[in-house]
Amino acid sequence: ILYMHAARGYKEFSGPVDISQISFVPNQTFLMEEVLTGDKPVVLHDTLQSPQWRWTPCGGHIRSWMGVPLRVKGNVIGLFSLDKAIPNFFNETHAKLASTLAQHAALALDNAILFTELQEAHRNLQKLSSHIIIAQEEERRKIAQELHDHAGQALLGLRAELRVLRGQLDKAPDRAQSQ
Repeated sequence: ILYMHAARGYKEFSGPVDISQISFVPNQTFLMEEVLTGDKPVVLHDTLQSPQWRWTPCGGHIRSWMGVPLRVKGNVIGLFSLDKAIPNFFNETHAKLASTLAQHAALALDNAILFTELQEAHRNLQKLSSHIIIAQEEERRKIAQELHDHAGQALLGLRAELRVLRGQLDKAPDRAQSQ
């Protein structure tokens, strides 16, 4: 599904419209699939002469239309379209200029997508690093607690043994010394 992201050029369209709600299913929308599967602009010279033309809420003014595929590394990432209220407006020169613009626009969009993905990966890496640090600190705390408990028990045992030995010093000094 293609979603409209921006509309520029006319001060007023056919009325106030939220363009983010406009979408197109390529294989169900006149000329969209042709644009997306092709490698050059598709021009519709007069929309009134094409009964298949889909009139969008903000497109009542459109008489001449051109769709241009946005390709990166052989893959279509979308399209942009140009329209005029004048029939038969677009010509071969417009199509060539639009193709050149499309190459740059597609690269810019692809770079923006890659940058967004990189930022998300960086945020995920920071979260993961934070979780690792927390887990390491928890493990250190557990080990320190175990060492403390073990050393404390060993010292208590040694203390008890020393008391026993002290008691034996008077009774059997040779045996106490060997122990």
